[in-house]
Amino acid sequence: MADQVKQSESLTQIKKNKNFLPITVILLVSGFNPLKNKDLDVITYHKNQEIKTKKSYFKHLSYVCVELDRFVKEEDDLSSIADFWLFFFSKACNLKNPPKQLADRNIEEAFEVVERSNWTLEELKEYNTFMDHVRSEATKFDVIKEEINKAIKEKDEFKKERDEFKKERDEFKKERDKAVNRVNQAEKQIKQDIVKSCLQQNIPLEEIAKITSLCIDEVNSIADNLETLDKVQ
Repeated sequence: MADQVKQSESLTQIKKNKNFLPITVILLVSGFNPLKNKDLDVITYHKNQEIKTKKSYFKHLSYVCVELDRFVKEEDDLSSIADFWLFFFSKACNLKNPPKQLADRNIEEAFEVVERSNWTLEELKEYNTFMDHVRSEATKFDVIKEEINKAIKEKDEFKKERDEFKKERDEFKKERDKAVNRVNQAEKQIKQDIVKSCLQQNIPLEEIAKITSLCIDEVNSIADNLETLDKVQ
């Protein structure tokens, strides 16, 4: 009854945690041959099967059996990542040095762990002291890196604000120039109208120049333009 309750609880946990599926159980076997079939590969893959129906109901659950005693490759024969891992599990404890060419950084770290297990207490203390120093320096580096990234971000924000200010300033200058141009055009038109009115009243050019604050040449130019316009009309 207790076993049934445990199985029920396990199934409930599996249902609640579907994200962890599929589940693969890896069996590392050494010292005996459980499959008793030398024709099979060193690594074999298995699925669950219900005894009565001979069907597999737990499709997300599988087993991988690794028979380490049957792995006979030497260092020079290793080619795949699987070869390196099998070499590690079968011979790491008896090796003084790991293989020269490792296929994966994780395998390299695994050999380093095995190597440290053979160190003396003094060597372990020295290693831990060194790693504490490395972690301390790494923390300092992370702080500096964070400050640099913060400075870069602030610089980018300042540049963005500066560009926006330049854009607004250029737009303001553009609008200001348009306004100044309109004022100048209006002022010019008013003076032309004054000159025209004065000429119609036969006021001397010198007097017109004083009234409009224009020089004689400018008054003459306006008068010539008005005369040309009158002829065209």
